[in-house]
Amino acid sequence: MKKKFSVLLVIIFLLTGSLTAKEPLKDYSFIRGVCHNLSPGQEILERDLGFMKRLQLNSTRVWLSQRAYESNPEEYVKRVVNYVRTCNNYGVSVMPVFLNGTFPQLLEKNARASGEKYVAAIVNALKNEEGLLMWDIMNEPEMNDYYRKASPEEQEKRLDEIEGFVRHFITFVKKTDPVNAVTVGHWLPKFCAYTSDMVDVISFHDYLETRSRVEKSYAIAEDFSKKYNKPLINSELCCIGRSNPYDMAIQIADEHNVGWYVFNL
Repeated sequence: MKKKFSVLLVIIFLLTGSLTAKEPLKDYSFIRGVCHNLSPGQEILERDLGFMKRLQLNSTRVWLSQRAYESNPEEYVKRVVNYVRTCNNYGVSVMPVFLNGTFPQLLEKNARASGEKYVAAIVNALKNEEGLLMWDIMNEPEMNDYYRKASPEEQEKRLDEIEGFVRHFITFVKKTDPVNAVTVGHWLPKFCAYTSDMVDVISFHDYLETRSRVEKSYAIAEDFSKKYNKPLINSELCCIGRSNPYDMAIQIADEHNVGWYVFNL
């Protein structure tokens, strides 16, 4: 298995020049990644990257924070750039996540303007970095009480509001950086319906408990991939606490030739 994986990495390098991408690829099945947070210091970051190297992982999906950026913009951008460059030194690509769907206050009227300032600062700082793989506009836009606890009559209206916000930032990022790929990490594959026409890479999450249920998730996600002729990744999987074991989840992703990010390192 180790030899097979090494051969795959060599083939990818010959085809693309690296494990990073300066434009959308047709296939991201080479991703063997983990979800990650910005490390509090260089020593811890390099320790984590050492773990990734030993586990033959090649990418991180890293949470960024608008609140942290706004508290000290210059220092925060330096941290993010250092993170990407350090990862690249270890042969690890990076997919930054700008926003998190668990914070419905993002939908407030002034949120787009402040969000654009933050997102533009990050995009302009990273868009030419070798270690950048793609942008994740928002983590699980639908995973919040604003949507989930609304009445059936109100849910559709709120979902349209949420997805309108996400689509706004897809457009904004593509305008700011017309080269690098864009995705949205949806909570369930059915929600990919709201962004598949705009993103470069379709992304879903899966923590289901049985092989048959996981297979149904892939079937839904693959339908969107085929309909829009776009590559597919699973950007969150594996959680023992949710009875989504590592061996089953990773095996199924590999069988479907889908790149993945374990939650989390």
